[in-house]
Amino acid sequence: MRRSATLNPSRMPSRTTLEVFIAIASLRQRNYDLHGAELELRKALLIFPQEPIASANLAIVLADEGEQLRGRDATNKYNQAEALFRSAVTARSDSPAMHANFAAFLIRRGRLEEAERMLQVATILAPDNETLAANLRGVEELRAQAQPGRDGKERRVLTK
Repeated sequence: MRRSATLNPSRMPSRTTLEVFIAIASLRQRNYDLHGAELELRKALLIFPQEPIASANLAIVLADEGEQLRGRDATNKYNQAEALFRSAVTARSDSPAMHANFAAFLIRRGRLEEAERMLQVATILAPDNETLAANLRGVEELRAQAQPGRDGKERRVLTK
């Protein structure tokens, strides 16, 4: 009789285990199982507490969860997400993707000035990336629209 293959994380090298948890979290997230994705990424961070890719992925999941909540629960998720993004950007300050992901979070939170700074850094790190350049132009346009008009009345731009 053949035994079915099973994953036993305690017998795998730590880096492989980390990658397995991140992959499982990604599958759960794609299937709209945000809580399950969060749990898998927290397991990954138990192995490598400062791992920037796991931190950034968890931040994205927490932000998505925060959008489904209200009040204090949402604020807690957003605060956790922001702390994880900051940690990931600090750990991988050379990564345009880290800066771009944090910028996307900041845009969703309506924090356009901070998002613009993150995208500026990302475009410096990857000057040939047209997507980053387009995103930066888009944020600059949103900020210009949000500036007070000539009549002195502030214009607000709603972001999700």
